[in-house]
Amino acid sequence: MDWMSAKHWPKGIGAVLAVLLGIGLATFQLDDPTFTNLRSHSQGIGNWLGLPGALFAGSLVEALGSAALAAPLLLLNFFLSPRNRPRALAYLGWSLVLLAGLSSLHGLWSEALRPGLQASGLMGWSMRAWALRTTGPIFGSAIVGVVVLAALNRVGYHPCL
Repeated sequence: MDWMSAKHWPKGIGAVLAVLLGIGLATFQLDDPTFTNLRSHSQGIGNWLGLPGALFAGSLVEALGSAALAAPLLLLNFFLSPRNRPRALAYLGWSLVLLAGLSSLHGLWSEALRPGLQASGLMGWSMRAWALRTTGPIFGSAIVGVVVLAALNRVGYHPCL
């Protein structure tokens, strides 16, 4: 059985971790503790994965906002798609750029499209503050949009760049 060989174990473990992260993000609740806010809710932890799921999912949502939902998909793509090992670090770097860019775009346009929507995370909030002070939301979105398209191209493994 070739799928049981030792070279396939990291793919399986990575896929399980990606699915667990997805479950943790899907059952995220605002009252659960995170790495930056370790307070305990009186009704207990609502995340299905308990304290570890609440800590990781809550911290990702605090940092990236709704763009954190793409993290399990990127991890699943990383572990299950065939790629050579020297480019693994580059893939992870471009994945982080993609997550930051998506969060930034959400931060730039969430307030304009739907006032009061504050789900862009710290990355989106800081990008919005930078764009409003330096380039403006239109030009800032264009810059971030180009970066997101480049990251999508690299993460999607197209040989265009």
